[in-house]
Amino acid sequence: MLNRQLIRTKVVQNLYCYTQQTDWTELTAQKELVKSCAQTYDLYHVLLQLINEITQAAEIRTENLKEKFFASEEEKNPVLNFVQNKFAEKVFYCKELASYLQDNKDIHFFWSKHSETIDDLYQQIRESEQYAKYMSIKAPSFDDDKTIWRQIFSKILNDNEFLNNCIEDSNLYWVSDLDIVISFVIKTIKQCKSDTELRLLPLYDNEIDHNFASKLLSQSIKHFDEYKEMIEKSLIHWDIERVAQIDLTIMQTALAEMFAFPDIPIQVTINEYIELAKEYSTDQSPKFVNGILDEIVKQLKKDNRLLKAVIIK
Repeated sequence: MLNRQLIRTKVVQNLYCYTQQTDWTELTAQKELVKSCAQTYDLYHVLLQLINEITQAAEIRTENLKEKFFASEEEKNPVLNFVQNKFAEKVFYCKELASYLQDNKDIHFFWSKHSETIDDLYQQIRESEQYAKYMSIKAPSFDDDKTIWRQIFSKILNDNEFLNNCIEDSNLYWVSDLDIVISFVIKTIKQCKSDTELRLLPLYDNEIDHNFASKLLSQSIKHFDEYKEMIEKSLIHWDIERVAQIDLTIMQTALAEMFAFPDIPIQVTINEYIELAKEYSTDQSPKFVNGILDEIVKQLKKDNRLLKAVIIK
């Protein structure tokens, strides 16, 4: 589940914290990295659990309307597409989800503390064009049932004020991960088949990505001063003390990747960390990071210190 883009982000975040905390060791930083990744996986399960909670809210509302003293014919005979959604049923009976929540009590009852958010989100869903179109289908297929939930996450829950506020108030680790974890939920929905149990994404797609995270952080810390010196030598008429710490951290991590992972093309590495500069630093930072890394790569190529092909535009 954790792709290289997210892993790089987490390594930069932890390396930055390492520079700000005088009592942090490499072991401390590695433990925090593991914790950060685990928290992201928690959020993935919490968002899947949200499907159960919203479906339950729909069931309760449907039953309450049917029991009204002066219920209309529409309320007495409601369209049950959403309540009987076959994909939501797979989520409800998913053994992997139930087991994870059972083993992680701190998130098991997360949504019970946020019933108002559930109600607000369900109301938004009911008022959406996607919901109206779905409810008009006389006999929705499994693909129809998947599509409405994919649309809910991509068009309603993504960048949603109610959900964002709920997450921000609950867990700081989750705030920066919410958008990308929603994309993981959408991927899970797309991969689900009608004739099999719902399978959840693993924390890491493979052992290589798992090792990538710890090795990248370790390389960044062990050669911290060396990379800082390389950056300083590439500065022209600029004191390194004036460089923003986040920019410095991004470039140091980029250099760690260049040296530790010869199979990753240089330009891929540079582009990835330019994107991080766009996300976490100033408007001028991407150009600055790109320029410094290009200068360093040119010198490294000249000195034959890189064990891979170098492409510089």
